[in-house]
Amino acid sequence: MRKTRKQDRVNTTSECSHSGDRTRNAVRGQRTAKGGTSSDGHGNTGEDVSRSKSEYMKAYYAANKSKWKRNREQQDKANESKRRMYREREEVREYYKSHAKQHRLKNPHQRRRSEVFKRYGLSSIDYEGLLEAQGNSCAVCRVVFTKTPHVDHCHDNGHVRGLLCFNCNRAIGHFQNDVQIMERAIKYLTRN
Repeated sequence: MRKTRKQDRVNTTSECSHSGDRTRNAVRGQRTAKGGTSSDGHGNTGEDVSRSKSEYMKAYYAANKSKWKRNREQQDKANESKRRMYREREEVREYYKSHAKQHRLKNPHQRRRSEVFKRYGLSSIDYEGLLEAQGNSCAVCRVVFTKTPHVDHCHDNGHVRGLLCFNCNRAIGHFQNDVQIMERAIKYLTRN
C-alpha cells in the first residue's frame, strides 16, 4: 500500500516529536498548551514550555543584541528618512499634527508633568508627594487647589520650595523674593 504525502508528513512529525529536539518540542508544546493542560510529549505542561522558551529567548537576545538593536548610524538613517517624509509629504505632516493634537487632548496632565520635570527636575512621584504633604493646598494661604498648582522655586539655585496658588506665587514674585520687603509689607498691613 502506497502512502500519500500527507501521511508521510504526519509520520515525519510524529517521529520528530520523539527525537529529543527540545526547541521543536517546546514550540509544538506551546502551540498545543494554550490552556496549560497539554504537554509537549515529555511531560512538560504549557507553563513549563513557555518558561523554558522565554528563558531561551532572553539568552538568545542577550547573545545577539547587535541583530535586534539599531546602532547609532542605523538610527540616524531612519530618523533622516522620517524627517524627509515629513518635509516633503503634506499628508504625513497632517497625520503627525493630528496625532499629536489627539494625544495632547487625551493626556493633558502628561505635558504638564513633562514641563515640571524639565524645568525644575521634579519627577511626577516627587510632585505628587509634595502635593500630598501640603494637603492638596497652597503652602502660603492654605486654600485647596482648584486649578493646577504653581511650582515655587528659588531663582538663584533652582531649589523647589513648594506648591503655591496663582495669587501667592504672583505675590512672592512681585516682592522679588525679598524677605525684608515682605516684612515691611506685613508691618504696613498691621499698622493700618
